[in-house]
Amino acid sequence: MPAQNEYAIIPGNLGAFRQLPAGYKWQTALQLQNDRCQDGQEKLQNTWFWLPHGNVFYQTKEGKLGWGFTDQSRNLILKSIDDALKVLPSTGIFRLNAKASQRAIEHKSTQRFVYDALDLKDENKDWSYFFLTPDNSPEQQRVAHATGFTSSNLAYLLKKGLRPRIFLPNSDYLTKVFSGTEESARDPIWRASRLSGFSYNSYFGADNHGVDYRGALRGVRRGVLREADAPEKGEVPRAPVDPSDIKLATLDYETAYRTILSHPELLDRSKAADLARLVAEHLAK
Repeated sequence: MPAQNEYAIIPGNLGAFRQLPAGYKWQTALQLQNDRCQDGQEKLQNTWFWLPHGNVFYQTKEGKLGWGFTDQSRNLILKSIDDALKVLPSTGIFRLNAKASQRAIEHKSTQRFVYDALDLKDENKDWSYFFLTPDNSPEQQRVAHATGFTSSNLAYLLKKGLRPRIFLPNSDYLTKVFSGTEESARDPIWRASRLSGFSYNSYFGADNHGVDYRGALRGVRRGVLREADAPEKGEVPRAPVDPSDIKLATLDYETAYRTILSHPELLDRSKAADLARLVAEHLAK
């Protein structure tokens, strides 16, 4: 396991991401969920976390309600954080350049969902939700994996007696937002991502406009050895990992190089011989 100083928890509102120390990367939903869905992680389990993902809500060409779940680099809220901290808490409606929003929606890294496929229940006039269970529909399961509720993480939460949910803006609310007469009425709107503590059933909020609320975010030092984030055959490996579990072939060259230097015990005689041959050939050039 990485040393404790490999992580940094920054308290504050959503704007606290600007305080991450140099060399640290804001943890994704998957990384944070993997880390806190383990015994002995009570501090993580009891904290409310801001996440780097953006949530952009829009109408499709067919007039259906859509949700785009972006990575940090496509989260336009973060690029206009000072405006977001002023506008979102009071209005709940944060619109940015429509073309930029559309590019974020259409980017290959953005996961897109249609409301009709999620079987949402109304919490109130502002929020809708669905419970996370092993019996979720394929589309609901896709949302679960995107937000870090892998089958193993979900099993851990359910074993603890929690009832995790995904919260989204209410469909009637969005329909009303997009039905205005002004020219910008059909432009997408943005919301932030937040993960609640276990005392609130570890729900994931893709509907958050209270970006001025105090919470925390968690960074991990760049270069810390981690397993792959992408789901494989319905399951996502946990992170962080013991170095002996690392498959060097799955890492980029720089990370593999650092791995070998830091953990020479991973080498067997065959790999060491291959490396010696490569070094000799390189020096002979």
